[in-house]
Amino acid sequence: MERMKKRFVFGLLVALIALGMAGCPPDSPLETPPDISPTSILPPADIRGEAIRDDTIEVSWSAVTEALSYNVYAGNSAESLEKKTNTAELKYTMIGLSPATRYYIAVSSVNADGEGNKGTVIPVTTRTDNIIYNKEFLGEWLRMDTGEKWYISSTALKIDGVESSKRVSLHKDSERVVKVTEGEQVYYLFGFRIPNAKFSGRIVSFGSRSNAQMSRAAGSGLGGITTIISNLEKTVTQSKPTDANGRYVADDIIPGDDYTVTPEGGTPTIVTPQFDGDDVGTITVTQGVNFKTRIVPHSWQDDIALLHADKQYQLDLEVENTGNADWTAGTYTLDFGNAITSSPSDGIIGTIEPGKTKSIPIDIRYSPIPTKAYEICHIGITINEPITNKTWEDSVSLKIYKGAVNLNIQANTPIAGIIIGPNARVWNFKRTSFTAAVPISDEDYWVIFSGATADTEAVYSLGISVDAPDTTGFTDTARYEPNNTEGTATVVTKKQITAYLHKNDIDYYRVNLSGLGKITINSPSPLTDENISGFPTAPVTISKSGTPSTYPIAIAEEYASYKWYVDNVLWGNAASFTMKAAHYSVGNHTLTLVVDKNGVPYSKEQSFTVTN
Repeated sequence: MERMKKRFVFGLLVALIALGMAGCPPDSPLETPPDISPTSILPPADIRGEAIRDDTIEVSWSAVTEALSYNVYAGNSAESLEKKTNTAELKYTMIGLSPATRYYIAVSSVNADGEGNKGTVIPVTTRTDNIIYNKEFLGEWLRMDTGEKWYISSTALKIDGVESSKRVSLHKDSERVVKVTEGEQVYYLFGFRIPNAKFSGRIVSFGSRSNAQMSRAAGSGLGGITTIISNLEKTVTQSKPTDANGRYVADDIIPGDDYTVTPEGGTPTIVTPQFDGDDVGTITVTQGVNFKTRIVPHSWQDDIALLHADKQYQLDLEVENTGNADWTAGTYTLDFGNAITSSPSDGIIGTIEPGKTKSIPIDIRYSPIPTKAYEICHIGITINEPITNKTWEDSVSLKIYKGAVNLNIQANTPIAGIIIGPNARVWNFKRTSFTAAVPISDEDYWVIFSGATADTEAVYSLGISVDAPDTTGFTDTARYEPNNTEGTATVVTKKQITAYLHKNDIDYYRVNLSGLGKITINSPSPLTDENISGFPTAPVTISKSGTPSTYPIAIAEEYASYKWYVDNVLWGNAASFTMKAAHYSVGNHTLTLVVDKNGVPYSKEQSFTVTN
């Protein structure tokens, strides 16, 4: 009966619209009828579109309960959408489009009662026809041997910000490394894209000062608000709804790139997530005034991406008015979380005109030292405007690392390469001697030597938390080969290696620093000798200059995991382990093996001595 009522009302409405149209004078403009659906089924959420070629856009969306199929609409404006297809799938590929053209796309749900209203309209721009720069090469890259910054977009190649007419052949060596051939020259690019990286944020409305709270949870979160996230070229666009607290999550993003976030009823705001999982803070939906907060180092000597615990930093908290009206005579209050600071927690921000920025200098130090490799910390800000009795709030995220480790590189000739850290943080080098103080991380580092443009082959050494050895007299040109792909990379822990880089070659090393720093080992009852076959049953002596200088150990029995510790520092995680005298100081040491058997951890210890 209810269904018959809905159809009757819809039919009556259509008849009235038709009657009105028939009675209009021929030259009178017609008002567009409202988008009224005979069914209340919701449109799909999480709509996204991506230009994958100059004539092709791929559209996808989330499933809707009770939907039997979906209608896809597209047009050259949000007001001129035409139906392109009806499909039961959750994606649709539009082909035959014009290059470098912006299209507007919407999707509706269809059930037994008919079609629901169209969902959010998103813009997607097709790419310019270019046979070299297809989808897998789009994004930001670093040329390993020169440090040039490449940006390959849908329309152009830019090198250090300047558009280039360079014609090159590109080949993917791995997901993040591209081999470039330019005439007779060969070199390599490293890509900054992290697969499935995300950032989050929050959409709120203004609240009164009497309701303001000194916490990141303050403010009135807007649930169910459609939020559009686009890269600046609008070749990739996502539609994300907020949850009950006004939070949204954007995925498949590139840390370090700029994105526009446009909440329903608000203006576009540019955000720049710095790492995977970054919280880019709060966007306030209001008429006339909008703000965004960012944190920047006060001095060029401080790297905002490499902050360490127990070190004092001078930072600037920048507040920008991204709206179109003055924010008048405001005051601010800061919440430093677990940071130790000598800065005042409140003050006068004054008037901020549209497009202008005010800076709040702060001195902070994070203590105690994190028990993990890093912690995410927050600084919250609440701004009060006495004239309108309104409050506005935002926050910034900082990644605080436990400490740093030196990676030391020596070569007999200037050698080019990069060190890749967590969240694609890169140190670039081209010299005979180089030291990078990198943060301790649970994630592996990559050290990549790129000899493509070197006039001669190079002898080089790499030391992890120790000095790199002298390369004089080294002649073993085959050592550590092959390690010229990510899949065959030599794994390095706290030790040093020496190797040879061939011309037009590339060498990969995967560096694990998670064991550096003291680690407490929980040691339950040790396994008996019979249950840990291969572990030394008596103390061992190795010599820095004599024989033996190494002591290899191979465990015969299969375990779920292996962790080898020397003096409570993690050195290996494979079934075999080799103690090398060159890695340890002269004196007595303790070797510990921790294994997992049927879900239960066990350990075994043995002493060893290093002599000169």
